[in-house]
Amino acid sequence: MSRYSDIPIARCLTLALVAALSGCSDTIPTGPAPPSVPTSLSTFPVHLDPLGQAQFFFQLVEAAAPLRVTLAGTTTDGQTRALDAALILRVGVPDGDGCLDTLAATTTAALTAQVSGTLPIGTYCVQVKDTGTLSEPADVTVRLHIQPPAGQDSTGTETFASNLALDGFSSKSFVVRQPGNTTATLESLGGPAGTTVIVGIGVQGAIDVGCRLGVLARLAAGGVISAPVDPGFYCVAVLGLSSDQPQNQTAFSVTVTHP
Repeated sequence: MSRYSDIPIARCLTLALVAALSGCSDTIPTGPAPPSVPTSLSTFPVHLDPLGQAQFFFQLVEAAAPLRVTLAGTTTDGQTRALDAALILRVGVPDGDGCLDTLAATTTAALTAQVSGTLPIGTYCVQVKDTGTLSEPADVTVRLHIQPPAGQDSTGTETFASNLALDGFSSKSFVVRQPGNTTATLESLGGPAGTTVIVGIGVQGAIDVGCRLGVLARLAAGGVISAPVDPGFYCVAVLGLSSDQPQNQTAFSVTVTHP
């Protein structure tokens, strides 16, 4: 698994705006429609030490926009353990090395936004900070969704069948377009009785970010995990094979149902 620098990560996200021109009648000209902000969904992985903090930046140009910010995952040991640490998640105006509170929450990781609101034109920061609840270094995932679209029906079932290598990590992405509950069922798992794997649900980032788990559990065949989710890109992953007779490749099948 990739490791991240202990130096707080700062990334700039500049949103391009679309100015749509309305149609004109034969006699009455109309001016341009107000500028609108396109939908933008970004995932930011950071490595956080106890009592550490990390932040990144984004801009809203020419128009206010609603946004949702999610502390989507706090894990360690190569995403094999989830940490139940309450971290400060805030959105605000940059202030030196910090981030002033405009929107803020102290929260554990989840796949639904903990901070949301509408912000005017400006430059903003998103900060995640530990105030003493982390007992060990953690890999933290923050998702920023600007101008979330209206919900659409995307109810469906995904089948994920593959082979898991020793010390391997196998994942499949899927899209959710409305809020609801997502469930992953480990339908089958090769190997002798007692074989288990870790099954996780997380957010799917860009190629360089990959699948970042938020909810995970060690399961035997027939085991189930579930989590409420917001609209967005998600992934299900299988990892952490444990068996009395490990093989180079172990077959598995997972069914995912989502809203």
